[in-house]
Amino acid sequence: MNALTTFGFAFFLTANPAGPVLGHKEVILVQAADCYAIGEQQAAAQGGTLAMANDAVQNGQPVCRVIIVVPGQNGERPKRMEIIVSKG
Repeated sequence: MNALTTFGFAFFLTANPAGPVLGHKEVILVQAADCYAIGEQQAAAQGGTLAMANDAVQNGQPVCRVIIVVPGQNGERPKRMEIIVSKG
């Protein structure tokens, strides 16, 4: 490696903004995983399939917004259910 290549590599390691951004995304994924697990439990309890689970805030409290699709009865169309579950 020549001096310019070494300098460029060192600059990339110290000045690359991707480091903090990736760390922030990891935190969001951990929170989403919590809501996903809660959504899976709710879907199993309702006999449906989890369609979506997101973090949300309701009345200043952290909650999970869960969307479940439940099969219809007697040939009816499946039903979409939205459930708000407290994370606390």
